[in-house]
Amino acid sequence: MGVTKLLPEAIHAKVGLGTAPLAIEGRPNRHQAVKVIEAAIESEVGLIDTADAYCIDSGREHGYGERLVAEALRSGSDRKGIVVASKVGEWRPGDGSWQLRGHPSYLREACERSLKNLEVETIDLLQLHRPDPEVPIEESVGELHRLQQEGKVKHIGVSNVTASELQRALATAPIASVQNRLSVVDHFDPKVVELCEDHGLVLMAHSPFGGPGRANHIGRHPGLRKVAKTLGANPFQVAIAWMLRLSPTVLPIPGTTKPHRVGENMRAVELDLMNEEVWEPLAR
Repeated sequence: MGVTKLLPEAIHAKVGLGTAPLAIEGRPNRHQAVKVIEAAIESEVGLIDTADAYCIDSGREHGYGERLVAEALRSGSDRKGIVVASKVGEWRPGDGSWQLRGHPSYLREACERSLKNLEVETIDLLQLHRPDPEVPIEESVGELHRLQQEGKVKHIGVSNVTASELQRALATAPIASVQNRLSVVDHFDPKVVELCEDHGLVLMAHSPFGGPGRANHIGRHPGLRKVAKTLGANPFQVAIAWMLRLSPTVLPIPGTTKPHRVGENMRAVELDLMNEEVWEPLAR
């Protein structure tokens, strides 16, 4: 099964937008955050990813990130077939931590809230944010599947999973996507990539620049700098292009707080991915 059969809009554009930096600690003001999402829509990214727990304090502003996406889409921008994805299963108590909540009843309540936050009748893609060790993944994914069968969700996915957890999820429901941390500066499990290829899943690469506080590592990475100089690009574009070379299933979803960075990230798809000699400095 090809990935284009499940999420054709997302994979066709090759790059999406992650919205965590717009909604959690260190976020810009609301106006600028919406401008970033609008820039992504104008740049025709394939997918915009958010989560109900993208906020600072769930007790005061749960769904903040989702409402940013809804506001940007409501502002008059043409959605242009962009897939809007969200995640449920985490809670932020306001002390900087993230709490797992994978019980089916909670996931159902969270889905209903997400529908309202996103101002939609059906969510394009709803993902389990992270497996809850106190709840079998089969139960969590099974509830997402029931929501899908009820028409509240078009596709379901999982996030931050091991290869074993992904296999269990696949045995439970028709999974469309996986969202895991993936970058040139991080270790990743090739088995997850292989499973995505075998089952036709989109592999969304979150934290493609290494995650919070690590972007400077990308800018100074000697291999990235060397390839960037050869291709006339910047190291961040090369980091995205490296992921696109990794597998046709990969959809990088870089986040940013600056509207102009969205277009720069999208230009990574124009880099020469085929010349093996150019990419030798990044051979793993």
